[in-house]
Amino acid sequence: MSRATDNGYLQGVESTLNEWQEPFDEAAYFTLGAVSTRLEQRRTDMTQAELVFEHLKQLPEPLLAEVMDFVQFLEQKQARAEKHPPRQPGSAKGQIWIAEDFDAPLDDFRDYQ
Repeated sequence: MSRATDNGYLQGVESTLNEWQEPFDEAAYFTLGAVSTRLEQRRTDMTQAELVFEHLKQLPEPLLAEVMDFVQFLEQKQARAEKHPPRQPGSAKGQIWIAEDFDAPLDDFRDYQ
């Protein structure tokens, strides 16, 4: 059952539960409540991939092409991240220096001063 179908079903269960208020409906009321709880539990037990797939099944074809582009971007990003370990702060300490005359005027610009 898709998420849209689940939502419609849960709304139907909820409206039925709201209508039933007489004591003889108590057993049916609790049965429908249990069904609703099981559907919610099933939804929370789904993996992220299953949830994405449920949503993808409802998208029109042009949007699926955009989703595919984004998925390929994420795959490339992941591949780059695996190739290059994260930078370590301070790893170049002692390897960089600045000349004493760094701020001194350059000889090439002496004519313009």
